[in-house]
Amino acid sequence: MAAYDWKAVEPRWHKWWLDEEIYRFDDSLESQRLPYVVDNPPRYASGALHVGHA
Repeated sequence: MAAYDWKAVEPRWHKWWLDEEIYRFDDSLESQRLPYVVDNPPRYASGALHVGHA
């Protein structure tokens, strides 16, 4: 398998994300859902994985 050439691949995806407005916040009045924020991401597993990590 060839090495991943991120310099050739990532610019194309970045342009697609911008064109599709993937990360645009929809602040229109038509949206009835309240916005939410996840300000405390899940912790990293720092030891051997076990069922409690699920």
